Amino acid sequence: MNRAALKAFIKNHPEIKHLSFDNNRWKRLKQIRDLLKPFEEHTLFVSQEEPTLHRLPNLYLQLKKLLQSIVDKVGVYATYDPSLLEATQKGLDKFNEYYEEMKKNDMYWIACCLDPRVKAKWLMKNHPDHVVIISRIKSFLKEAYLPEEELPVRPCDQAQKTKISMELEFLQEYGSAVTADDDIEQYFNTPGVNFVLNEKENQTEWILNWWKVHK
Repeated sequence: MNRAALKAFIKNHPEIKHLSFDNNRWKRLKQIRDLLKPFEEHTLFVSQEEPTLHRLPNLYLQLKKLLQSIVDKVGVYATYDPSLLEATQKGLDKFNEYYEEMKKNDMYWIACCLDPRVKAKWLMKNHPDHVVIISRIKSFLKEAYLPEEELPVRPCDQAQKTKISMELEFLQEYGSAVTADDDIEQYFNTPGVNFVLNEKENQTEWILNWWKVHK
């Protein structure tokens, strides 16, 4: 709100002079604006047309920390109007209800882990029950991860069959059967892929393109 413009308007309309703000009201209004600013930013983020599910766990955690810091009067929040702190406490209580429900839904954690640059690192760093959650995620993916259909094999004569048999017999000693379970374990047990952060690049598209190449 433009303070100077409001003062000029009231000056030109003395009949509403009683509605003018004193310094304390302006201070409170600024506190309300600053308090609501992060919620505006997060709302705009999740309102995009592209998928944002993979970032929601981090978004929820950021908001939880913010609300808690306000309630605990950390830093500048120690000077906030008591009525705003009381309202924030009620907001935090309601937020925690939704946060607890979100934590029960593994789709959020799976989406978060499917960023190949991050995998389970964020979850391991920020969730005390990460071992249990990662185990659940792996079990779900192993159930849902269907093996690729085998391609039809062209008919071959006896000489070709003999050659194939000899090749397989030789390679059997050195090869290993790779299953869906192996793929999933390897994904979680290897470091995230290397990348150079490009602020101009759409990060959701980056993830989708990576999976298109590595599906």
